[in-house]
Amino acid sequence: MSETNRPPEELIRRPFRYYMRTYPRPLLVGMGFLLVTNILDGLWPLLLKEGIDRITAHVSMNEIGKTALTFFFVMGSLSISRYGWRMGFGRFHTYTAEHLRLKAFHHLTRLTPSYFLKKPVGELMSLLTNDIQTFRTAIGSGLLVFTDGILILLVVVPVMLSLNPAWTVKALAFLPLVPLLIWFVMKKIHVASKNQQDSFPRVTAHSQESVAGIRIVKGFALE
Repeated sequence: MSETNRPPEELIRRPFRYYMRTYPRPLLVGMGFLLVTNILDGLWPLLLKEGIDRITAHVSMNEIGKTALTFFFVMGSLSISRYGWRMGFGRFHTYTAEHLRLKAFHHLTRLTPSYFLKKPVGELMSLLTNDIQTFRTAIGSGLLVFTDGILILLVVVPVMLSLNPAWTVKALAFLPLVPLLIWFVMKKIHVASKNQQDSFPRVTAHSQESVAGIRIVKGFALE
């Protein structure tokens, strides 16, 4: 993984776009396999329907066998595509976390000793571990879920409309309420997550100081 020559301001202001440009290959591979996965997810129920219809229509075993082979081929391809998007997205957010952690560590090594007198070591440890891991989750799983939701709507809804438009409208009648529910839940999660993130540096600093001063703690019998 090579360093980019782009200014660090882009990393600070637009980290998502920065890493999408820095590591486009694994991201595009993951996106491509995710699209194939959603297409196959919309295709296999149609093949299952076709197979059941042919069985109830008492067609020849040769025709049923062709449908069964097609179904198993699609399911096998679905397994491969699922593995592909997991590998693509996994490499993307792993490279991202590694790059960001090295950037932060390199920056810390260039700071003056007076900075470390003001900042607890545990807080810096929390920054390099928990905070970067949280960003990794957002740019990995968060981006994946967001993209997957959009692709599912683009693939599954047309299939549903082709089967039965009336039932599709009934099934999706409450879909406009979903964004409001998500907004409400995310607001609660954001507050809880912020409180948790604020408490992590204190917990890490206390743990680091306790472990670093274990001889003093035991010397005064303050275990």
